[in-house]
Amino acid sequence: MTEDHRFIDASGDVVEGKEKMTESWRDFFCRYPGYVNIFGSFEVRNGLVIMLGYSICSHEELDGPAIWSARVRGNRVSEWRVFDDTEATRKMLEIE
Repeated sequence: MTEDHRFIDASGDVVEGKEKMTESWRDFFCRYPGYVNIFGSFEVRNGLVIMLGYSICSHEELDGPAIWSARVRGNRVSEWRVFDDTEATRKMLEIE
């Protein structure tokens, strides 16, 4: 992660900064230890990586299809974003 890393969840909530995000990930994986993302496909466009797939989690609200995007600066992730896999999201991200 970059020092100014930004995470945006599917609800639009934002966590900014590498230190805060590291703590957030620790807390998240303590609460959901079996959480896994499965990426079925990905596409790279000018420093933006778009991934389609699904999450596996025992908590229903985190289980199922999703779309993720990552902005990359240098060799680090500057932004990680989670989207619900909807027609509107696919249109916004220009996914066919």
